Amino acid sequence: MDFIKKEIDELYRLFVNDKHDEECKKPHYTPRFWNGLNKDIRDHTNCYSYAFDHIEIGAEKKLQPGELSSGKFGKYDCDEILNKVKSDYNNYDIIEVDKNDISPCGHYKIALVIDRKGDEQDYHFYRQDFDGYWSHKPGKNKVRRHDASKNLIKDPETADRNYDMSDDNQNNESDNNYYEFCGYYLVPYKGGGPFKRNS
Repeated sequence: MDFIKKEIDELYRLFVNDKHDEECKKPHYTPRFWNGLNKDIRDHTNCYSYAFDHIEIGAEKKLQPGELSSGKFGKYDCDEILNKVKSDYNNYDIIEVDKNDISPCGHYKIALVIDRKGDEQDYHFYRQDFDGYWSHKPGKNKVRRHDASKNLIKDPETADRNYDMSDDNQNNESDNNYYEFCGYYLVPYKGGGPFKRNS
């Protein structure tokens, strides 16, 4: 386990031009780092972990809202999932904000979207990085900054969130139409690069 932690620290040092000491602390978009992680770690670090800048080490499954506190969420509902997120990070002051609100220093925005139709029910998180663009990690897939139409995400509310191109009503990972936009939420940033959460 120590070897993996050292490997992750070295990858982050190599791939990130980190100027956190000189600027307002917010997550940076570092796809070479995230997509270069060990496959097992990458597969268990989902959109929820990525939104909070967490790397899942030694996990047996992907983290779900509520599992760090009161138990996994019970239904695909904006309030239910957000309440579980707040419970998981009870020391964080997670508040809903307007899309045009400027994040204060040491904070950044995440956005929550949901697909609750048919068998393809799922939630998904996006996060706003230091430069103002949004990124996300769909399940086991690579970190990216583009939407379903391959456009750069400037605003997750107006981005194309319909990844279900086959409309097959099957629960295939990253094959959802996240039609319901829940909102933007302000969260504190721990700083210093991704946080390694041991399962």
